[in-house]
Amino acid sequence: MKRAIDVNKDLYQETTTIGNKVYSTDDLFNRVKDKEVFKVPLCSIDFTQMPWGDIVNIYQFCEHYARCNDADMEYPVILAPHGGIINGFHRVCKAVINCDDYIDAVQLSEFPEPITVYDKE
Repeated sequence: MKRAIDVNKDLYQETTTIGNKVYSTDDLFNRVKDKEVFKVPLCSIDFTQMPWGDIVNIYQFCEHYARCNDADMEYPVILAPHGGIINGFHRVCKAVINCDDYIDAVQLSEFPEPITVYDKE
């Protein structure tokens, strides 16, 4: 049985940024904790996005690679209402590296109110 959404505080980020909106990660987790877990084909995931804009050198790449290796696959990824990944990119990468066909997911029915909205420049 898959675990309910729980937070690994060692790898936890308090906020999740999507576009120009910043959400409380706790709020996102709370909204999906009772949702049914389902399988998503990896081939249906959009791999054109770069979720980690902080990668500017090999060392930073290696940090993310290590997080992918350490990703706990017992936790489902969180999908936005439109199906994009909100939380779980390291788990998706691990699934790809492991040549898995599917990954477990839960999906938001709607976004919560953001805690911050940045002006678009």
